[in-house]
Amino acid sequence: TFIIMLLAALLTGSLAYRLKDSARESARAAYRTKVLFDTNQLLQKSRTYDDVLQVMANQVILLLDKDIVIYPVKNGRIDNGYIAKDVYGNSEIYMDDSEYEVVQWVLKNKKRAGATTEKFSEAKHLYLAVRNNDIVYGILGILVEHESLSSFEYSVLLSILGECALAFVNLDNE
Repeated sequence: TFIIMLLAALLTGSLAYRLKDSARESARAAYRTKVLFDTNQLLQKSRTYDDVLQVMANQVILLLDKDIVIYPVKNGRIDNGYIAKDVYGNSEIYMDDSEYEVVQWVLKNKKRAGATTEKFSEAKHLYLAVRNNDIVYGILGILVEHESLSSFEYSVLLSILGECALAFVNLDNE
């Protein structure tokens, strides 16, 4: 009787764990869908380049709750960056020359760089290009220092950036 009860308890515990894991994944998928749906709805209302950047900043802040900086790219050149969120009052690290060098590299190579990557790993921010094909519309910097984003956060972030790049393309076509 003891052995049968032990096996039943182990089986029940294993099934409960799988069910909790499945519920967690479903909640993540629902959250991702909601964030992307909200992003899409907000981007459809955006009429200017700055509106799209503001939507992007708000959605990334909502997703990650981290300090971010945005560098608009106009006519292939980096415009003045602005801080979209600065919780800790570290604004001086955003405009640091070494950080700006990373931003220029991201613009030129159209790849991510900075903290948690092999390129410019000493940077405090992770920089991602908001781009469609070979056109970069902006560069997003996220203060991550040495803590990397989870694969879930990163996949949602890339989806948001992709949506924003499409919004820029639509603005260019109008």
